[in-house]
Amino acid sequence: MLITGGASSIGLIGVQIAKTTGARQVVATTRNAAKRDLLTGVGANTVVITGEQDLARAVMDATGGDGVDVVLDHVGGETFTACLAAARTDGTVINIGRLDKARSTIDLDALSYRHLHVAEVSFGFTRPAELGAVIAAAGEDPLVAVAGGRVRPLIDAVLSFDTAAQGAQRLRSHQAHGKIILTVP
Repeated sequence: MLITGGASSIGLIGVQIAKTTGARQVVATTRNAAKRDLLTGVGANTVVITGEQDLARAVMDATGGDGVDVVLDHVGGETFTACLAAARTDGTVINIGRLDKARSTIDLDALSYRHLHVAEVSFGFTRPAELGAVIAAAGEDPLVAVAGGRVRPLIDAVLSFDTAAQGAQRLRSHQAHGKIILTVP
């Protein structure tokens, strides 16, 4: 499995879920080399630093040239394009976010010659029935892993509502390692 934007809060949960539900090889991406240990600490087998490495080539190297079965793309933009080349033949690429941008230029040959399946889930815009199908398809394994404490959100900081600007700055500067919690008096 490949998880782009792996150091994001959702990416960190995704890596944990992938490992606890049986993924043999989890590749995660980040733009910041300082977050490599964070990603390996939650279970990523391989970390690709996208500013330093070619994403598709690094994934192919990590998988012995096969590519990954499933891609969860949180980034969008041109990273989505690279995800198509990183997926194995008959693989699935699911876009679930746009940390970069919504537009991407794709190679239709990479899509069709390799018989890729492409899906999109946007939790802010997905219709309830479609979201229900995604949750149902995940099965009970993720819920069991959460209940058993094997999957847990990473908390970067707990701040008072009065210091929300400090939390926002940690997020904007990509210093946060997990969620920022604001307490309200």
